Amino acid sequence: MLFHSGPFLFGFLPAVLFGYFIAHRVRGNAALVWLIAASLFFYGWWNPAYLWVIIASVVFNFAAGLLLRAKRKLWLLIAAIGANLVMLGYFKYLGFFTEIASSLLHEDLRLGAIILPLGISFFTFQQISYLVDAYNGRTKTNTFVEYALFVTFFPHLIAGPIVHHLEILPQLVAMKNSKSLAKYDLAVGLAMFLVGLFKKAVIADHLDSYTVPMFAAAEDQAVALTFVEAWSGALSYALQIYFDFSGYSDMAIGLARLFGIRFPVNFESPFKASSMIDFWQRWHITMTRFFMGYVYNPIVAHLVRLRAARGLATSQRILATPGPFVTLVAGPILLTMFLVGLWHGGAWKFVAFGLLHGIYLIVNHAWRLVKSRMDGKVGASSVFARIFSWGLTFAAVVVGFVLFRAQTLTGATNVILGMTGLNGRLALANFNGLPELGWIAVGLIIVLALPTTQWWAAKMTAFCDSLTSSGDAKQGRQFAVDALLFFSLGFAYMAILPFFSKVEVQPFIYFQF
Repeated sequence: MLFHSGPFLFGFLPAVLFGYFIAHRVRGNAALVWLIAASLFFYGWWNPAYLWVIIASVVFNFAAGLLLRAKRKLWLLIAAIGANLVMLGYFKYLGFFTEIASSLLHEDLRLGAIILPLGISFFTFQQISYLVDAYNGRTKTNTFVEYALFVTFFPHLIAGPIVHHLEILPQLVAMKNSKSLAKYDLAVGLAMFLVGLFKKAVIADHLDSYTVPMFAAAEDQAVALTFVEAWSGALSYALQIYFDFSGYSDMAIGLARLFGIRFPVNFESPFKASSMIDFWQRWHITMTRFFMGYVYNPIVAHLVRLRAARGLATSQRILATPGPFVTLVAGPILLTMFLVGLWHGGAWKFVAFGLLHGIYLIVNHAWRLVKSRMDGKVGASSVFARIFSWGLTFAAVVVGFVLFRAQTLTGATNVILGMTGLNGRLALANFNGLPELGWIAVGLIIVLALPTTQWWAAKMTAFCDSLTSSGDAKQGRQFAVDALLFFSLGFAYMAILPFFSKVEVQPFIYFQF
């Protein structure tokens, strides 16, 4: 069930909200149980036969968490994580691995099509982080109902954000014990949902009509894309995936806010980044947080301990020398980004995407070390240097998304050759993509010049809080009524807009992961 579909907008969401308001008056577990039932219905709408996957995952990991808190045995942690990865590997990577084995053994070992359960990467990684924290004594005792809603809560269930138990479970406990609903959350949540809906249904889906033809043509080796064709298609997709995924995140955050739950920010103007390190601190923030906290940092910490045990230096200064830089920086980054690429799917293009960004990050870290030795500090630069850094970063990101979008590495190579102008022509004689260039220009203005959704939500929340603190209850109630009326009209407009548009409504890109 898509967030921007008729059944969700006009059926599921109103019914869930109505039931939640009634259940909340009962207090206790009633509201939580209602949301669990609604979330499982939401997940089962896609394919009821696969409900067992998420139910089994929740039951298994809750039990494993209890054991890890009680015994804290490393073998238990390894076994529990291994079980999660086996299930994820079967559904998501078995076809890819058998394809590799077939190529190496020159024998057809490929299996039939395996259906990938929706959101399996998200709820699997979410629970792996819970298991690791249970082993390290960083989890609290929660009931099964609280844990089940933490995993299955429908706003983040399909495509994130990858929420952390320490930021969500306490809110669920508060929801269960609260006597009243949070004030103004409905208005703020609807505002964020509408912004996300606009990003997805209007901008991202319109850009899709431009990216599909160009990337389809790139798969034909007889086609030589021009410089303008390649760049317009690549830019269209970079903007499309941003508006698609950040739109989903805004909708998810807004939906959670309707129930008084605050999700973490998942995007922070990533196309304004001036370096690749900065980009990954702004793009899909919750995924970056997971891989940094549970992959990269433990690897580096282990390597540092090994150096210390051998009596070798472990200070930051040693990173300026080639050996420690390769061991403590380049190696862990490359491995982490390889896993980031593989997390997106079992295909060579995703592996290439992850490794390319790993190389980007290694070069970025190396340049920081060189620059710090040149001028004594990182970041001191002229306006021209900052603009150049931004342009270089943005171009590198766009090239990376070509690998992400192309069906094959051959298609990606064709697009990249066109972007460099090596195909021999800079532009078509009669270029007819002016509407596409117009949409690209609008998209760039939005991502580079306008504030983020979170900025607007924070301003709106601060205004609501000021009304509450002022003690003017009448003014506060009037604002709530006006806001609900305004956003209800906007909600209705945005809900019907895709059905009257010439652009076909598309699934969210990250649903496939």
